[in-house]
Amino acid sequence: MSAFYSIPKFKLLCFFFIILLSSGYAVESKVAILGESFTNGNGVSGFNEEVVGRLFSIIRDKRPDAVIFTGNMVLGLDRNLPKEEVPMTFKARVSRTWDVGSEEDVWPHEGFQYNSNAFQKQLNAFLHIKESRLGNEIPFYPIIGMHEAFGPDSSKQFISAFKLKSVAKESVSPLSYTFTINNSLFILFSNAKFNEHTQSTLMHSINRELLDWLNQILVSQRKKYDFAFVIGNEPAFSTTASNGLFQGLDKDPDSRNRFWKILLDNQVTAYFCSKEHLYDRTNRYGIWQIISGGGGAAFYKREFDKAFYHFLLLSIPGTNQQLPKIQVFDAQGVLADEFDLSPSTYPVYQLRISTK
Repeated sequence: MSAFYSIPKFKLLCFFFIILLSSGYAVESKVAILGESFTNGNGVSGFNEEVVGRLFSIIRDKRPDAVIFTGNMVLGLDRNLPKEEVPMTFKARVSRTWDVGSEEDVWPHEGFQYNSNAFQKQLNAFLHIKESRLGNEIPFYPIIGMHEAFGPDSSKQFISAFKLKSVAKESVSPLSYTFTINNSLFILFSNAKFNEHTQSTLMHSINRELLDWLNQILVSQRKKYDFAFVIGNEPAFSTTASNGLFQGLDKDPDSRNRFWKILLDNQVTAYFCSKEHLYDRTNRYGIWQIISGGGGAAFYKREFDKAFYHFLLLSIPGTNQQLPKIQVFDAQGVLADEFDLSPSTYPVYQLRISTK
């Protein structure tokens, strides 16, 4: 008998595995990404159960390694008064503390207020759909959007419901953390937070402490991984589709520019976000921004004939010799878009795709 056949099977398998790794072969990773599923106050669940359930079922069949939810999962509010009974004095007070002229100003004027018990019921309803349609085997990584930061205890309720732990200090961000899959680093941050002093929700900006935290994570961890992805709720470059106004981090251009420079300096592959209820991709100075806000929330009138319910499927190669790929699937499981996350040498400055 030759020496080759005398080698134990386990050692032989290890030998071939090492050969495969050295030849550049490695396992591909898949991550599903979606956001914006809240409703406009119809029903008690606070989110679009039908669409979320349908998307989760399709995602489950794709067998991803993880699912990321980019915020604004449930309404986070409860109708306290009929619209016609909202006092004018209340409307005037709200207009001073909320972001007048944007969608955030609508809810109090329509008679909605934060109710801790109602918010907890909405989170429980979402968890039920997630467990029944997506299951508990796939890791689920959500962040906080405006609708999860309407009340003084809403962020803590959200963190507790999903059994999360923020890496950043609470004074910096209500929920910011990281996770890794094979050769990829994922950094998730939440910039929306409830302000106890003004009794309002702060958003549209990233404070310096959160920027420092993000930069520190990237500087210390980026070189260990082939790819790095950052996930937030608000676009750095919004489409203005909601009402013709900026609805993202571009409301504070200085902090937005500092944020984007951190991504550039640390060679981040892509930034994923939502906030706007549509699908859009743009490449800014070599970094992709992908807006995925088709998780079930109502479409804007300006985009009603273009927007569609959807999720992203990010496929990450096991080697940096290949490019990550994005596939966009609608609520029927039909492929709506597909492209590679090409590096900075790709000759695209800005490319917006908001239609199927």
